[in-house]
Amino acid sequence: MMRRILYFSIFCLIAFVSKAQVPTITWEKSIGGSNTDKVEKIITTSDGGYALVGYSYSNDFDIPSNNGDWDIFVSKISFNGTIEWSKSFGGTGQEQGFAIQESDNGDLMVCGTYIGYDANFLPNYGHTDIVLIKLDKHGNLLWKKNKGGTKNDFCRDMIKTADGNLIIAGSSASANTDVTVNLGNTDFWIVKIDSSGTILWQKSYGGANEELAYSILETNDMGFVVVGQSRSDIDMVGNYGEADAFIFKIDSLGDVVWQKHFGGSANDKFRSVLQLADNSFLVVGDTYSFDYDATQNHGQGDNRDSFLVKLSATGEKEWVRCYGGSSEDDARKAVQTSDGLIVVLNQIHSTSNDGDISIMYGEADFWLTKIDLSGNILWQKNYGSAGHEEPTCMLNTPDDGFIFVGNAYPYINYDITHGYGNDDIWVAKLSNMEQCRPQLDLSKTVYFNIADFQAKTKINSSVKVLNQGSVIHYRAGGSILLTPGFEIKSDNIFEAKIEGCEEYH
Repeated sequence: MMRRILYFSIFCLIAFVSKAQVPTITWEKSIGGSNTDKVEKIITTSDGGYALVGYSYSNDFDIPSNNGDWDIFVSKISFNGTIEWSKSFGGTGQEQGFAIQESDNGDLMVCGTYIGYDANFLPNYGHTDIVLIKLDKHGNLLWKKNKGGTKNDFCRDMIKTADGNLIIAGSSASANTDVTVNLGNTDFWIVKIDSSGTILWQKSYGGANEELAYSILETNDMGFVVVGQSRSDIDMVGNYGEADAFIFKIDSLGDVVWQKHFGGSANDKFRSVLQLADNSFLVVGDTYSFDYDATQNHGQGDNRDSFLVKLSATGEKEWVRCYGGSSEDDARKAVQTSDGLIVVLNQIHSTSNDGDISIMYGEADFWLTKIDLSGNILWQKNYGSAGHEEPTCMLNTPDDGFIFVGNAYPYINYDITHGYGNDDIWVAKLSNMEQCRPQLDLSKTVYFNIADFQAKTKINSSVKVLNQGSVIHYRAGGSILLTPGFEIKSDNIFEAKIEGCEEYH
């Protein structure tokens, strides 16, 4: 039976603190087997759950099989982390999954890289090819295809485009078969495909030396921004030394609009890019440099810092920030929150009270930082265990929280409650404790198990909660109005309180 608990109170009886509260873990889960398992990406699926992709050496516990060396691993989990299905794909060589996307009918497309000549898995043009795997919504294999040439070709990211197709960001050293040109060494290789895996267009970008793509983003004007690193000099846009962090924008047909490099005289890279509400860009990665754009680096010796660069819509530098401590720290992903600010997912090796880092549990932790639009840190929080954790991806969730994934070689302590052995995949859902807005108008169809919404004046809600077992809290200082369309299914708890909420500074 549905339970609805409605509270009205004239006086606020809860004492609030004035400082910002950081996100707390709603649930967390380790996925894997007794060998080494890795995750690269997670996406939200249309049923309110999640799909993740990576690669695995295991063949027990959560991993159904292993065909030799690394296999591509795909897992579908529910909104609360329950595994719905898991699949492994590969041959006797080495296969790694780097990206996954969902089609409108619920099918999943996986993009990865494979090394080998196992004809039972897939023919290979050369040493390393891109592999595309199409699955139905239950994880059953529909088809698999390879892309590339006779040399080394890699997939590192793939996104769904506004026209319903897909675009791959990778790198290629080939100049034949699917790759029409090579500009020297390894190039950025961008490939647009349709839902059947047919190439619509492909282009190579680069100079005489090595270029590696890490991420791609579709921009609000229907173009694309690609980020990674480049070792080329005057045949690109210059180079400060060794590898520079690199970003370039292309139009919908792949023609270059602008390109920029950042960093210093050591190794630097961009890992991901975020377009903000004003069409500017925030690019995140890491720097080993201490000069040019990286003079703020906290690292000592040969260590790196998280490296953030804010760019205008046309690629002009607005500001640069380095975050971390004296050891190895780097930024992996950034998301914009509903208040217009930014949360950055980092990995830290630096210890507690070192540089920007307040607390660190073990050898390496996940580290979240919230920053304003000028790059100032508003709060920070580490997550993990006394072992070694490496984050790879983070998403906003419909309840205004976050979900992140990464790899954990954990001690079973602090935030991690289970492990199988060696590296496991670690998934954690975080609530957002900063939800006190002047007013909230909620109209989403949502899937979540615990959510807390706050407003200083009023909440207007036509939310439909589709799963069972939810606990939904509304708190507003003036009024809570449930409008037509509001629906909560059986066996859920809905709690509404008329009381003040906390302001954050």
